[in-house]
Amino acid sequence: MSQIKILDKFYKVKPHWFWKQYSQEAWEPETLEIYKKYINPETTYIDLGAWLGVTLMYAHALGCTKLYGVEANPESFELLQEHCIMNGIEAHLDNICICNENKLVDFGADINYTSTSSASSMRGTQFRVQGIKAEEYFKQFNNIKGLFIKIDIEGAEEIILDDLINFLKYNKALVYLSIHIPFLQSKESFFDRLLELPIINEDYKKCLEKRTKVSELREDNFFEILIDNRRE
Repeated sequence: MSQIKILDKFYKVKPHWFWKQYSQEAWEPETLEIYKKYINPETTYIDLGAWLGVTLMYAHALGCTKLYGVEANPESFELLQEHCIMNGIEAHLDNICICNENKLVDFGADINYTSTSSASSMRGTQFRVQGIKAEEYFKQFNNIKGLFIKIDIEGAEEIILDDLINFLKYNKALVYLSIHIPFLQSKESFFDRLLELPIINEDYKKCLEKRTKVSELREDNFFEILIDNRRE
């Protein structure tokens, strides 16, 4: 058992390789700055791809109490649940896979698979969980004010994009969307659809528009865009 510090709060965590990395270096400082700017006690926070719960803890540390977390990997989900219980975080958690169909989904495990890895959901047949169409999941949040949706689902962002766009036609929200370029199947059409949305971090928006290499901005070719349709 160990603990990590987020802002001025300490959180108990179960053993996992990630926490050593988290403690030794600044982990995704851009993410924390965005959370500090946009999340407050009135926010309804939805974490799709919650993994071990670190970003859910970010929202909790900022006073958010309306918390929802989704994690497909059942091993990670078990740790996510335990972290919430250990730290008194009341959140609605689901062990499901957000996708484009209501069906059982196989994923996880390849030659590089590490148990409760942050990048296991697009690989192999290690796990089978219930898949839920994004449209079905999002409808519970219709007409709710103060939505902040974080989506980090390892390439599946491509197959739920139409459902996200449809949801945003009728609902105001901030969406913090992770893009995993190596996992995308149809990059050009995906980028074109993304550009229909009000992306507010200009560097990445220009990168999508010009089709320049994201590696010019980020070495790992993974990056996050922030969508804000609250003023439209």
